Amino acid sequence: MIPRILDAIHALPAFQVVMQTIQERSLLDNLVLPRASRLPVLTAIHKAWDSPILFLTHRSDHALTLAD
Repeated sequence: MIPRILDAIHALPAFQVVMQTIQERSLLDNLVLPRASRLPVLTAIHKAWDSPILFLTHRSDHALTLAD
């Protein structure tokens, strides 16, 4: 199921724009993603870019939830 979700995210035109912006090392505006989509989109970016990503949260309990 997860590979299908990542494939669907990769197919989105907006995702391609985000990846192009990242690859050009340009400033990326706030994506204003719904909370439920943040981790899957971050995972898709990580898979496509194949580099470490620093993901910040404002609370330690949120970080623990995401780590699970």
